[in-house]
Order: sequence, then C-alpha cells, then structure tokens
Amino acid sequence: MTAAALLLAVGTSLAWAGFDATRKALTPHVPAVPLVALFCLGQVPFFALWLAIDGVPEIQDGYAIAGVITVVLNIAANLLFVRAVFVSPLSVTIPLLSLTPVFTALIAMPLVGEFPLPLQWVGILAVVGGAFCINAEPSDLRHPGRLLRSLVREKGALFMGIVALLWSVTSTVDKLGMERSSAPLHALVQVGGVAAGMLLVLAFQRRLASLGAVRKRPGTFVATILLAVAALGLQLLAYALLFVSIVEAIKRAIGMTAALVIGRISFGERIGLVRIVAVLVMGAGTALILLAEPEEEGTPELTAATGAVVTAPAP
Repeated sequence: MTAAALLLAVGTSLAWAGFDATRKALTPHVPAVPLVALFCLGQVPFFALWLAIDGVPEIQDGYAIAGVITVVLNIAANLLFVRAVFVSPLSVTIPLLSLTPVFTALIAMPLVGEFPLPLQWVGILAVVGGAFCINAEPSDLRHPGRLLRSLVREKGALFMGIVALLWSVTSTVDKLGMERSSAPLHALVQVGGVAAGMLLVLAFQRRLASLGAVRKRPGTFVATILLAVAALGLQLLAYALLFVSIVEAIKRAIGMTAALVIGRISFGERIGLVRIVAVLVMGAGTALILLAEPEEEGTPELTAATGAVVTAPAP
C-alpha cells in the first residue's frame, strides 16, 4: 500500500464523514424531500461532464429495468437517511450502516448461492451484536431482553437499518445495471432519476417553493455538494490503487469514529462507554466481513446517490 493510496482512502473516508455531518446540519432547515432533490441536482452537472468525457456507451437490453429499480430504491433510502439523521443522533445512526455488508452477505446466500466464510460469520455476529448495543444503557446489558427495545428506542435507528438493507439490494441491482451501461451513465441516471422523482413529488404537493429553504444555509449546502463530489471522486481514485474491501474497511472505521466525534462536538450528543465499545465491535466485524472476501479483478461500479461501490468482474 503506497502513501498516495492510503491518503486517497483516508481522504474519501473523511469526505464521506463530512457529507454525513453537513446533511444532518441541513435537516432542521430544509425538509427531507427538497433536501434529497437538491443533493442530487447538485451532483448532476459533475456526472454529466464525466459522461461527456467518457462517451455515451451502447445500452444493452435489460438496463431500463435495473435503472428504474435502483432509482426507486435510492429514493426510499435517501429519504429515510435524511429522516434518520434528523430524528436521532449521528453517533447512533451512521454506525448502523455497517449492517449493509451483513445484509449483502445474507441476501447472497439464497440468491446466488454464496455463503460467508467462517471469519465473515464472526464479523456478522459482531456487527449485529454491536447494533443491538449501540443505544443501550449499562443497565440494559444485564437484561438481554431489553437490548432489542434499546435499539428501537431511537426511531432513526430503525430508519437507518432499513437504509442499510436497501443499499445492500442496490449493490446487486447496480451490478446488473453496470454490465449493461457504464459508470458515468449509471451514475447520471441515478442522481437524475432521484432528483426528478423528488421534484415530481414536490410539484404534485405544490411545494416546489420549499426548495428555496436551502437559502437559509447556503454555505452549508455548497459544502455538502462539494463534499459529496470529493468523496465519490477520491473513492474512485482509491479503488484504482487499492482493493475495494480495504477502502471500504477504512471508510467504515473512519466513518463510525467520525460519527462519534462530530456527534459529540458539533451536535452535543451524549457518548457513553457502551456506545463507544459497540462502535468498536461493529468496526472490527465490518473489517472481518470485507477483508475476508477474496478480491476479483474488475472495475468499480457505483451507486452514485449513496456512494456505495462494488466490483464488477473484469471482462
């Protein structure tokens, strides 16, 4: 691992952490639907430029179905994400995204007959165990029956768990979509489709004027768009130099740590010892799931609206 590769991996991780924080900072001022619309609209020019440079590919049969499914799933996931970080602490919600590789591994068993390796099962148990403890009080640990109630004590935790499930599904759908198009086209379809869907909802509700709420925090909004573009750009560069699993493990570790630090400093969240230990356990579990998976040569394939990227087999 070269210094440049490590810097790229750390850079994309910090950018994603900043993106999470600025999104939460905007949620009290801009409703969820216009906020998601604005996030995606802000990214459209960048992916349109990428497509113009890369060239329009030949679109193969079946892409329309994959494109529609991934847009619909990302609309739901992005709305739930914004709602989750609005109603609950960053330090509770963001670490729960570590459930994404857990769901991906479990879904792969019935769909494609891929079963986790022994170390990955250990990682799955660690992530799930940490998730149950992340919002627990010390007294809850003496009564295991309370752990489930502690998880749903924060409404945002349930929302973010659903987000993790949706993003695990979009990874599979994206793989099909990427095989039938290209990275910039698929990215543009996603951000453009999500933005269009949100604008249609606002138009139907006669709430297009709510897009102007972002003027209350113009600096934060601009920073959010720049962080989103930087996060994805650095991520793609990192994937060119490192295994996807290594980049994702670094992202999860830094992202969860940043959620604790930013949550405490910027939003005044209460961070107890139980939550810190739960995040550490989830981080270790995520690393086991990701790093135990054998890497295949391939090209990065992405869920543009979310920043999730998987590897498509090389031709």
